[in-house]
Amino acid sequence: MYDGLADLPRLLGPGAVADIAQGLDAIDVGALLADLLASPAEAAVCAASARGSSAPSAPTWSDNSL
Repeated sequence: MYDGLADLPRLLGPGAVADIAQGLDAIDVGALLADLLASPAEAAVCAASARGSSAPSAPTWSDNSL
């Protein structure tokens, strides 16, 4: 998205596109999906514990809010 404040975006060259495609192809999507937390509430608790807090600082969402 161009915000008008910086230089206009430039097209990627073929080599850069090939590098990005190769990197994306190397991602193990199955392993990535297996590591996702089961619910937004679990993610909030995990984030809170990473910050050293026992409670999330932001409200959590119920499973039916999606």
